[in-house]
Amino acid sequence: MQVVASIFILMAGVLWGSQGIFAKDLSAAGLSIYNIAAIRISGCAIFILLAVLLLKRALLKIRLQDVWLFLGSGLISIVDFTCLYYQAIALSSMGTAAVLLYISPALVTLMSCLFFKEQITKRKILALACAICGCICVSGVLGSGMTVNVSGFACGIGAGFCYALYSIFSAAAMHRGYHPFTVMVYTFVIGSAGILPLADFGELQQVNAAVPGLYVQEILFVLVAALLPYLFYTIGLRSLDPSKAAIMASMEAVSAAIFGITVFDEPLSANIVIGIVAVLGSVIVLNLKVPQMSRVH
Repeated sequence: MQVVASIFILMAGVLWGSQGIFAKDLSAAGLSIYNIAAIRISGCAIFILLAVLLLKRALLKIRLQDVWLFLGSGLISIVDFTCLYYQAIALSSMGTAAVLLYISPALVTLMSCLFFKEQITKRKILALACAICGCICVSGVLGSGMTVNVSGFACGIGAGFCYALYSIFSAAAMHRGYHPFTVMVYTFVIGSAGILPLADFGELQQVNAAVPGLYVQEILFVLVAALLPYLFYTIGLRSLDPSKAAIMASMEAVSAAIFGITVFDEPLSANIVIGIVAVLGSVIVLNLKVPQMSRVH
């Protein structure tokens, strides 16, 4: 079962990496970043809610004492993450924001140790170091003269923290017996309620009326870059430690770099090659069948 879960996590990372393809096209069509985020989050909420209503409505039942988990997942992990990440990009740069976001696997590892008593082994530390270094390499910030201001740094760190909390909230909910579909329904319905006030509905209507076939791109964006990867990741969390899942999901950075090279003809540099090898190395380290390495904490 862990092999299947690992494959799901890797697939989630690959699909998340495709966000840039859709986001660039939608942005070029005239949509703002918050409208793009609203399409992604609200569209995912609609699809997963319809699926549950049609297939198994019993999955909508939750206990009152667990509502805070879904509020945290929807508002903090989805809405706050989106706002902080976009603000970090605005205050610094996309590369800087991405690098700060890549601290999330480390945060997941630390929080998993604190909340789930998960062991931190030398193997996980090595894999985590490889993943973070690899993500920094493929982000393109090395040698780019990257500058960071205090506000941009704070927003980037905050985005990484919120991003990490999705793994924690989701794992906690599933430890309490909830199905991945239940976690996703409430996460995205609540997230949708939080992001829609930031959307410009006039712009959405105007751009969609002006660009034929844009609805098709938006639907594909929701399915490929949100619904499927979140579904794969959440299902994978049922069988894997949150820290292992978060590290393996760093494949998103590799996927994004490969999509950039193949779709947008971005240059393939030595740093990108090194980064890809490092992230793949982290996945191999986590999944090699070797005697358990010693416990650090």
